[in-house]
Amino acid sequence: MSTLIINSENKDDLKLFKELAKRLGLSSKILTEEEKEDHALLLMMNEADLSKKVSEASILKKLRT
Repeated sequence: MSTLIINSENKDDLKLFKELAKRLGLSSKILTEEEKEDHALLLMMNEADLSKKVSEASILKKLRT
């Protein structure tokens, strides 16, 4: 299965794409803000350099900024 992500600030455009997907027999879902944040976090985790080790304090500092 392949996935297409379309970003739009216009809710009417998103509804149009959702309706088009339905007419084509495709599944679709409008992501919540939390789901979008989870996706962004996953992308960052996949890009992380796992060969380096960092301290817990460094991570907490980064999360707070």
